[in-house]
Amino acid sequence: MKRLLKNLFFFSLVNLAIFCVVLYAIHFMFIKKHWSSDPDIFVIPQQQTYQFLVMGTSHARIFTRYDNQHIVEDILHKKFFNISQPDAGPVMEKLYLQFFLERGNRAKTIVYFIDPHVFYSDRWNENYYLLPYGALDLHFLTDSIKNNIGYATNLDYIKTYLSLKWFIKNPKHDMYDDRAWKKSDAEVANRLKKLYPNDTSDIAFEKYKTILDQITELAKKNTMQIVFVIPTTQIKNQPGMDKLKNLLEKYKKEKKINYYDFSHVVKDPHLYSDVDHLNTKGVALFTKEYLAKIAELKN
Repeated sequence: MKRLLKNLFFFSLVNLAIFCVVLYAIHFMFIKKHWSSDPDIFVIPQQQTYQFLVMGTSHARIFTRYDNQHIVEDILHKKFFNISQPDAGPVMEKLYLQFFLERGNRAKTIVYFIDPHVFYSDRWNENYYLLPYGALDLHFLTDSIKNNIGYATNLDYIKTYLSLKWFIKNPKHDMYDDRAWKKSDAEVANRLKKLYPNDTSDIAFEKYKTILDQITELAKKNTMQIVFVIPTTQIKNQPGMDKLKNLLEKYKKEKKINYYDFSHVVKDPHLYSDVDHLNTKGVALFTKEYLAKIAELKN
């Protein structure tokens, strides 16, 4: 009986090893393909230096989506990398920043597009609805566990790369985003309902503020200056905005960290693809008129 169990254990290990080798080989072949969705194309490089690093939610991600990154880099004459993710809160962004640095990458400046809603739900933080990364990386998974990312989120990350669907996708090109938003009170209400699935409690805010504090210290430790940007939106009176601005004022006074309130600078709805995301024309205008004027990016 013992011999049978030993043989079963041995063959299980061999099968697992073969599976891992095959999985790695397939990913090595497919990883350079550019798919249409963010989690599939997002892979952090190694040993690269950028003039700035973008962090935040989808309001930051739009500067890379739809081939917008080339437009932004041409306007600013600077190279950047984007580790933002849709609705990602401080817990998620701290994970990506750590992994970015651990892979030997550097950037002079961090431009962090910060939204108030990310402080009020674990759904945007440790219980994020997915773990966006375009490869199965055990180091990244280990970092995720160390950062207390939820069990279900980590499990979904692994399951994604065991799916046949992942391997048979066809590459798609990002197209120019020429959608124009038509004003809709119902859409604004629905968007707010999605962004704030929980109450705006002080306890939640303080919990995730602590993580944002750690991000500022991580930037300082790695000699990266950080600047916060409140992104432009068509949503007025967003819950938690005053509390966010008070926090950023505190950072400015105590940590000498600047912030820029661009929350409603782009007013034309035709420059948005929806209620709170700029389309490609909007990204170009915002970059020229506002991002280019950030002092930390001029030097």
